[in-house]
Amino acid sequence: MKNALILFTFLLSSSLFSQVKIGDNPNAIDNNSILELESTEKVFVVTRITSAQMNAITPINGAIIYNTEEDCLYQYNNSSWTSLCVDVMANETITTLIDNNDGSISYTNEEGTVTAIIKSALTDNGDGTFTFDSGNGAPLTLDVSALETITSLLDNADGTFTYTSENGTVTTIDTNSAETVTSILLNPDNTNIDYTDEDGVTTQLDLSAIVANLEALTTLVDNNDGTLT
Repeated sequence: MKNALILFTFLLSSSLFSQVKIGDNPNAIDNNSILELESTEKVFVVTRITSAQMNAITPINGAIIYNTEEDCLYQYNNSSWTSLCVDVMANETITTLIDNNDGSISYTNEEGTVTAIIKSALTDNGDGTFTFDSGNGAPLTLDVSALETITSLLDNADGTFTYTSENGTVTTIDTNSAETVTSILLNPDNTNIDYTDEDGVTTQLDLSAIVANLEALTTLVDNNDGTLT
C-alpha cells in the first residue's frame, strides 16, 4: 500500500509539473528537461535482460537495455536491436615506418604491404659539384664551381706581393717604391751632420752654427733683485 501511494504521488506530480527531478537538488531542473537524475553517490541503471528476453521485446525506437550476456548496452532502432559497444580495435589501422639506416625507410601499410622509401641526400663531390638525390632514381648534379671566386695574395719576402684574381690574372705589387727611408749621421769630428732624405739626397748641416744660433736666441739676465730675465 505504501509503495502504491508513492507511485501515485510520483505520477501525480509528474502530470502536474510535466518535469521530474530525482536525486539531489530536486527543486532545480533545467527548463528543457522532462526527467533529470542528479546524484554523487547513486547511478542510473537501465533494464538488465538476456539476449532472448531482449529479442522478445518490440519497443519503440530509442529504447535502451543492458544485455547481461553481451555486457553491453543495446538500442532499439528501425525494428532491430543494435549494440552500442564499439570495437575500436577492429577498426584500428596499423602502419609502421622503420629507418633501415642505409639511406632508406620501410613503410608498411594496414594490409602489410612494404614500400621502400629512399631518403633524399646532398653529397659534396669535392670538385665544386654537389649531387642531389631525391630518392626517385634520378640524381641531379649541381655545378657551383663557376660561381666560386678564389683569390690569393702571396708575400714574396722581397718587398713585393703577388696577387692572383678570380680569373687567374697575376699582378705584382711592389711596396719598395712606397717606402720612405731617411737618415741623420753625425760626422766623426762632431762638427757636421749629414741628413739623407727619401730620394737619397744628402745635405750637410754645420753643427757648430746650429749651436751658436740656438745660444744667440736665448739669454739669461740677472736683475740683481732675486729675479732672472
